[in-house]
Amino acid sequence: MEARKGLSRCIKQPKQQTIKPSSLWAALFACSNFQFKTKMAKINLKLSSKDVETSLQDGSIKLQYIPATIKGDGPANLEQFFTPYTETQRDGTLCNALRGYPLRGKATSLPAGYTGVMLQETKKPLSDEDDRTLTFAGAFRDFTYWNYDRQPSRNDPMAKALGWLQLAEVLHGDEPDDGTEQDVKQEQSK
Repeated sequence: MEARKGLSRCIKQPKQQTIKPSSLWAALFACSNFQFKTKMAKINLKLSSKDVETSLQDGSIKLQYIPATIKGDGPANLEQFFTPYTETQRDGTLCNALRGYPLRGKATSLPAGYTGVMLQETKKPLSDEDDRTLTFAGAFRDFTYWNYDRQPSRNDPMAKALGWLQLAEVLHGDEPDDGTEQDVKQEQSK
């Protein structure tokens, strides 16, 4: 029991945390029904492929990934308070500010075959051991990610994560490249 208390203390109080998770989560995945089990709780995701397709066809989701903790949940009026102030630079990067802090951003698309899904937790659990339920809030294939005061680059955590998705597909994909698998089998049979 003592070890479990120590584990929950580590989870509740990380040493370095730049962005605290809110009840609006974004998840990248290609399937539609998931259930995650942790040592302390179960996380249920409520969504259907029809909801995802409808949201993608609607196209109303304009996702902005901003490096900030905002103590609020739900939609924001970006069209009035954020988008009009976004400037596109000569090199294609975007500039804006949030509460006086400069932001540099880049419009990004997810790799082919992937869909981003936003999930929202409508009822907060009372403790870490309680089950959690996240419901579908929207789907997207394009988004804009922002950095504080520095140019977006391939060394940004978001760009690296998307790069890993492509690398994993190359390493673990089902289709062989240019018949190399057949060439290897022929060489081995000789």
